[in-house]
Amino acid sequence: MNNRNYYRPIFKYNSIWGYWFRENFYGRVPSMGLFHNYHTIQTNSVGARTTNDINLLEKDKKKIMFVGCSYTAGDGVSNKDRFSDIIEETIGDIRTHNYALPGSGNDQQHLIHNYFAPLINPDVLVLSPYVGCIGRNILKSRPTLDPLTNFIVQRPKPYFKIENDKLFLLQSPTPKFSFDKTKNINSLGNKIKKTIKFFLKKSSILKSPWLVNEIYKKESSYTYL
Repeated sequence: MNNRNYYRPIFKYNSIWGYWFRENFYGRVPSMGLFHNYHTIQTNSVGARTTNDINLLEKDKKKIMFVGCSYTAGDGVSNKDRFSDIIEETIGDIRTHNYALPGSGNDQQHLIHNYFAPLINPDVLVLSPYVGCIGRNILKSRPTLDPLTNFIVQRPKPYFKIENDKLFLLQSPTPKFSFDKTKNINSLGNKIKKTIKFFLKKSSILKSPWLVNEIYKKESSYTYL
């Protein structure tokens, strides 16, 4: 029996845009693809899913910042297999900084950019959202499956409203999610239930009451739909 912790949550609460990757994370997580059972995720010192740290200074290298959702973050593949990392490896004289967030809306991506861009000071900014991000902009929260408990949580998010041609940020700071034990997997539609059950079967996550209690004492272990 080794000492690896297979139950470390990937995400943590973030008061500005709702949730974020954990800092200095390196681990193997289940994949939903047909050809890979697992992939690796690595984050830097500020929680971005990138191997390049935010204070990396190389005067002979151009810095490219990527902002987007799961397509850019690289859900289902390891860091090295994402298009942002392949670009860096192919070109050579650049450093890519991937600050994409899976399941995010354009509003959250905007906040992430505003927070990190002044620190990175990129030479090039690549915005690569998915068209579905548009619908997330009007939501105050999103239903999310907690894989350790099979319960549905409402994950709050910040959002904007337009008044007199100006953007107003609402639900900021973002509240933490509500853990509703009355809503389990059976409250969802059949199509979503099949997807979730497939994921849970592939992930082989142990439903440990002690572990769940310890995690909820601190921060959320949720994934996303």
